[in-house]
Amino acid sequence: FKLGVGKVSLALSRQDLNVYTRDKSSYKKTNTNSIDLRYSEIPIHDNMTLDTFFRYNIANKTDSKLDNSYFKVKNAFLGTFILHKPLAHNGFNDFVFQMATNSNASGFMQISDSNPDFGFGRYYYGDHGGKAYRFISQGESYLSPHIIVANALIYGWGQGIYSQYTGRNSSFSTARTIVRPAWIWNSYNQTGVELAWFTQRQK
Repeated sequence: FKLGVGKVSLALSRQDLNVYTRDKSSYKKTNTNSIDLRYSEIPIHDNMTLDTFFRYNIANKTDSKLDNSYFKVKNAFLGTFILHKPLAHNGFNDFVFQMATNSNASGFMQISDSNPDFGFGRYYYGDHGGKAYRFISQGESYLSPHIIVANALIYGWGQGIYSQYTGRNSSFSTARTIVRPAWIWNSYNQTGVELAWFTQRQK
């Protein structure tokens, strides 16, 4: 709904996660909930807008009362700020800053899937803690009516967080960039090439 110069949206959602025992020999299904709050389309300058997004994940109090043989399910926070700049011919560029804690922060250091999810897929394990941050620049530009170039540049870092590869109290820094030029044949078809580069240091 409209509020002041922007728009507000609020969502409550549920996700069942399988929480592992510390020896990963078994797991128990645990109900978790999230509160999502967004304030978007805030005008800034010269057609540029700001979107803000906050998510707080928490385990159901009844379901989270597991004994010490299970990993403890910790609440986690995610904050996102997006500056959106429209470009010619429906192109755009987004400048993004994100911050996260606990298991959401662990998602920033994932190599194959770096989404800030509360669990690893449908599972939850690890002694979570710490914080992580990242900057993202992403967008699409039209060089001509038939040539479009999509791009993304990401830099992230964090400390004291859990990694499934290096364990608890891990720190990392990561950078990745992707460019995808494509030729637009018509409204339904295009042919593109994607080039990417990735590096990460973790300990």
